[in-house]
Amino acid sequence: MRGENQAPAGTSARAAGEARGPRLSQLWAIAAVAVPLAVLSAAPIVAVDLAYHIRAGEMMLDSHRILRTDPFLSWTLGQPWLDQQWGAQLLLDLAYRSAGWFGLATLRALSDALSLILIFLACRAAGAGRRAAAFLTLGSAVFLAAESLRPESFALPCFAAIAWLVAGRSEHPARLWWAIPIQIVWANVHGSFFLGPALLALGGLDDLVRHTGAARRVFGVGAVALLATLMNPFGWRVWPYVFTVGTNPLIRETVREWQPPTVRNWVGIAFFASVALVAALFARRRKPVAWVGLLALALFFAMTLTAMRHMLWWALAAPVVVAGLLASPKQPPKEPARDPAGPLNVVIAGLLAVTSLVPMVRWAPYTGTEPPANLVAYAPAGITGELRQLLSPGERFFNAQEWGSWFELVLPQNPVLADSRFELIPRDVWNEYVAVSEGREGWQEILARWHVSVVALARDQQRDLIPIIRDDPGWQLFYQDGDGFIFTRSEGVDSTAGSGV
Repeated sequence: MRGENQAPAGTSARAAGEARGPRLSQLWAIAAVAVPLAVLSAAPIVAVDLAYHIRAGEMMLDSHRILRTDPFLSWTLGQPWLDQQWGAQLLLDLAYRSAGWFGLATLRALSDALSLILIFLACRAAGAGRRAAAFLTLGSAVFLAAESLRPESFALPCFAAIAWLVAGRSEHPARLWWAIPIQIVWANVHGSFFLGPALLALGGLDDLVRHTGAARRVFGVGAVALLATLMNPFGWRVWPYVFTVGTNPLIRETVREWQPPTVRNWVGIAFFASVALVAALFARRRKPVAWVGLLALALFFAMTLTAMRHMLWWALAAPVVVAGLLASPKQPPKEPARDPAGPLNVVIAGLLAVTSLVPMVRWAPYTGTEPPANLVAYAPAGITGELRQLLSPGERFFNAQEWGSWFELVLPQNPVLADSRFELIPRDVWNEYVAVSEGREGWQEILARWHVSVVALARDQQRDLIPIIRDDPGWQLFYQDGDGFIFTRSEGVDSTAGSGV
């Protein structure tokens, strides 16, 4: 006969098993984060949409003021600039000035890890078992490989966090209010902040359809979150800014990630494959699928069809929606019938953790501002060194657009002609910039009118101009390497000669 305080049979055995380490099903959760993190952390950092943000953060930290005028482009120097991503810029510069490129790589790893953890938790909250949630999270990680470090990197965990809060709103209704401070942060780091209220609205609509009685609360939180987007230095003006950037014709014509997805690259193939996989899962499901979930998938699918840039939101939203649609509301998530725990699991968990950290070793020596070779893309070290010696302070020069952001960081005394902010470049200026890059008739006249005596050309963006300017008597080769060329104007030669101008 058991005593009153005696544990039921098997309880001590289970407790002993838990004490020995994580269960097998829990290893899936660790693998869902550790394996993708090992891959993502090993990728190079791309300077195209990063470097100028670091410089902007540096300027704000040094001056203790938020930037409100453009300090970079020749055409808009000193003109009003709505720098909506100022918060992300501060974070990027803090990492950069504290630990250089290692600090930036660490910041990227933390952002990716947090996003993956929150998506896993959101899938679990939506009703998926550990193994299913792990596979869904791994699906998200495939698309994170296409993301580079930039302000959008801080929007990803914001999106994932609100998705988790919405998925778990039934069990933790009070926790939904955490969405408000998350939304405030989001509105100050990236222009995708409008997706936070959208997620809350979808959750409220789902509660309304299912008559859970919680719709009023969810819609109320969503309304407060909507107001929270105004808690930024620019107030309501961030909304038209987002609309202007998203609909800018120059951006959509020029920037590949703002164009519709295509099967001509692996990201587009992965997107359409994921859509097909989701459709196949629903086809095998005999029960009807809730239409609110289908609406959510349709919205993010439609967003992605307009621009590949939105593929990340599909990658974060689809796994959570699928987890909820495939879960049974009357049964808890299915876990493996045999779920052992033991010392071997501890070893596997340790190996997974170490694997996720190994790529950071290659970044560890680079705690300064000098970019590591082969680890930072679009940061031409040789070209930069020569331009430092060649350019006078304040001198305008023609630059490859893909290097504009980098030059804004490392050559702060020389305004550039083109950078990543296409929304600021006047259309007529961009047309002339393209005419020069392609070596069209009249390119010398344009450079003369712009008072440019130095051009820094990339082998890909100015491949048509390079052979033409090399043979032009008005210009002479100053430097070349594997990244590109520097040409300077020849003294005593008519700047418009040699091209029929």
